Amino acid sequence: MLRLLLILLCIACHGSYAQTTVTGTVTDSETGSGIEAASIVIKGKLTGTITDRSGKFSLQTNTQTPFTLIVSVVGYQKQDISVTGATDIKVALVPSA
Repeated sequence: MLRLLLILLCIACHGSYAQTTVTGTVTDSETGSGIEAASIVIKGKLTGTITDRSGKFSLQTNTQTPFTLIVSVVGYQKQDISVTGATDIKVALVPSA
């Protein structure tokens, strides 16, 4: 009985530290080219990253889904993206007027 309780406790603790990895690409909606240095931040958190030269990013977080990513960069309209399960995100930002 004690062994079963220890196993269940280990499983419960492991689940609380599970990480989610979100990857994706941020592009210009008009040209389709990748946007470098776009900011990707989890709404309400300090966790975030930026895109590389081709617009690709990878973000690891302990925040459980669902959560919202805020994608922004100077010269483009900010976009909120809901992450519910799929962790490969494609974002097309619209240039600001």
